[in-house]
Amino acid sequence: MQRLFQTYAIVILCVCAVAYGVYLSAADGLVDVTGRELIGRDFVNYYSASQLVLDGAGTTLMQVGEYRDYLQAQYDIALGLNWSYPPHYFFFVLPLGIFGYLPAYALWIGVGAVLFVAATRLGLGAQKREWGTYALFTLAAPAFLVNAAFGQNGLITGALLFLGVSLVRHRPILAGICLGALTIKPQLGLLIPVFLLLRGHWTVIGAAIVTSAAMIVLSALIFGVELWRDYFDYVLPFQRIVAEEGTGIFLRMMPTGFALGRLAGLDASTAMLVQAPFSLLALGLVIWTFRRPSAAPELETAMLLVAVFLFSPYAFNYDMLALVPALYLILTPSVAEGRAVTRFNLVMGALLFLPLITFIAPLGPVILTAAALLLTQQIAVARGSTAPSASTPAN
Repeated sequence: MQRLFQTYAIVILCVCAVAYGVYLSAADGLVDVTGRELIGRDFVNYYSASQLVLDGAGTTLMQVGEYRDYLQAQYDIALGLNWSYPPHYFFFVLPLGIFGYLPAYALWIGVGAVLFVAATRLGLGAQKREWGTYALFTLAAPAFLVNAAFGQNGLITGALLFLGVSLVRHRPILAGICLGALTIKPQLGLLIPVFLLLRGHWTVIGAAIVTSAAMIVLSALIFGVELWRDYFDYVLPFQRIVAEEGTGIFLRMMPTGFALGRLAGLDASTAMLVQAPFSLLALGLVIWTFRRPSAAPELETAMLLVAVFLFSPYAFNYDMLALVPALYLILTPSVAEGRAVTRFNLVMGALLFLPLITFIAPLGPVILTAAALLLTQQIAVARGSTAPSASTPAN
């Protein structure tokens, strides 16, 4: 079964490589075959951010009108993009601007993939020995393919999120550092404090607070306090408009109840009412799971990550790369035992392919809900088969 999977992954990667080669060959310079986007699509945001900050023109990045004029002047094409990250995100993209656009894009995805696989192996425990299979599993995962095609940052946020929740027991300081750095995308961390408080991970909480504070202060000292002022004055208000009024592929990349409502033609306020029961369910499942000592750490990690995407109205499919190592951990044992086709594995497989499914149909909330409930059921079964002693740590 493992050899079959490896063959499947290699075939997927070869097909995608050929398809992307054709896509690149049809480009007109840096403009892709659609004539409306650059190669790598969203990557131009990170590349331009690096160039502008290195040139001391970071304020241009923060003001959408000036930024779009800059992009038009640079690439001779109107790009409807805007910057959406706080200034301490610059620490992750700053080196990109010293390269040309295409080399920087290749490094963003290539080096990012290597670092993602290497870093997330820390959370795989005994299964990290099968690094070759895990690497193939990751590179053939739809979430990675979406990140590569769209030039997105899920390799960064996915690694930080997975490591932040999977290392809390064995490497709490490193877990806290990862969660502190994840404040570059705060909507992914909305449920994490609940989990940490319920399990009493005070070292992780302290490390996260120190890390985020240090990154914020350093970014203000290095890049200037005015960029933080501009972030609050210009970026956040415009991001609210984008979130409430965005259409098209923007919504199809969101596996959330909010996106489901917006795609059905509802306004933003009503769409939030569609999101509400999914968020409440996610919160309830997290409280139920983590108010008691751990019985199945790998299942709990996967459930928490699923709940993160079920809870947030503004999660995106490329951020779901965080689920890939968690799914590898829970799927590998059953596949190795020849139990590949079960209800649990089929739902987890749908979860794995959700980053692509969102483009076709708004089934994200349904699949996330099914996955969260099945994982919670498995955790309940594990608790029933494991009688914790009085000395069991509340991890």
